Amino acid sequence: MTYWQLIGGALLLSTALYFTSVRFRPGLRNIPGPFLASLSDADRIWSCATGLQMKYHLKLHERYGSLVRIGPKHISFSDSSLIPQIYGITSKFWKSDFYKMFDIKAPGGQVPTVFSVRDENRHRGIKRPIAGAYSMSTMKELEPMNDACSAILLRKLDGMVGQDVDLGKWVHWYAFDVITSITFSNRMGFMEQEKDVQNIIAAIEGRLVYNSIVGQAPYLHKYLFGNAFVTWLVSFIPALAALNSSRYIVAFAAQNLQRYQNKEFNTVHLQDMLDRFKSFAGSDTTAASLRAIFYYLCRNTEAHKTLLAEVDEADAKGELSDPVTFAESQNLRYFQAVIKEALSMSPTKQSYASSNSDNSQECTQPSASSSNVSFRPAAPKSRASTYPREQ
Repeated sequence: MTYWQLIGGALLLSTALYFTSVRFRPGLRNIPGPFLASLSDADRIWSCATGLQMKYHLKLHERYGSLVRIGPKHISFSDSSLIPQIYGITSKFWKSDFYKMFDIKAPGGQVPTVFSVRDENRHRGIKRPIAGAYSMSTMKELEPMNDACSAILLRKLDGMVGQDVDLGKWVHWYAFDVITSITFSNRMGFMEQEKDVQNIIAAIEGRLVYNSIVGQAPYLHKYLFGNAFVTWLVSFIPALAALNSSRYIVAFAAQNLQRYQNKEFNTVHLQDMLDRFKSFAGSDTTAASLRAIFYYLCRNTEAHKTLLAEVDEADAKGELSDPVTFAESQNLRYFQAVIKEALSMSPTKQSYASSNSDNSQECTQPSASSSNVSFRPAAPKSRASTYPREQ
């Protein structure tokens, strides 16, 4: 046997032993799932890149049950009774490395945000000084800013009666104008200009695509956009550069912060979010929630009619002002049900990942230490047992 044959044989044996140890990882070996998923993250990366991961994972749950192995160290569960155990205040499960994708790059290195920080104690430290800004009383104080944006949207839609309208695009513009109004007292004018101002929405969506796909295997980030040379290289390729937009997003926020500090307000100046803390809020989840509500109402004419009837009845009784206030909308029971049902059918976050601690055996099903556990929010809604069909 030659030297190279020995080397080749050793490499082949090492590879086989490695994948065998991964496939039969203690605590995970008996959890069902696709064979490829038990060996590699490629299964999740591919399903995410297609944009159909949610449907794919729902099918896996239908086939394998409430507990599915979707990665070498990754489990997806759809049993809602386990939510308190995994996501409860006293849970031993922490956020996974997926959230590192949302850290902000600073001169001194990567800085976690209140969304991406994984250390519970550090999270409490970041959250404490800004918690008041998210209270219900604060949101009510900022309601006039929301009303101003709603008036613009209604005026624009009234001018397009009889035309085909991309409502999804308009509610995204609306959401961004609302967010920038309450954050900076400076509406960006997406609706007035009827366009993506400074292409910031495209920049955010591009980065979210990258984070979503590469976040399936976060260790790849340091070889991709986390690498200075790769970042420089892709800047010459427009299609890829659009995915590496984090620097542009930070610059956009900094520009608006500077306008705020210069008191360049174009809306009524109330004690906005920046008077309460220094941060920038996004609009993607707000827009996604609005899209879901309108989408399901358009698909379900009976629900649409029932909702309109409730609004008309309340208006006839003098229970609604113009514009309708938050407090008044709370009394519209069917309207509140529509919102909750739409968000339940189409969660803005389709999967939430937590990193298992050393106390992994606390789970009702055995799982290995340091493995990731995700809840598939749409799974309970998709099961026939949730909404039994009449025979």
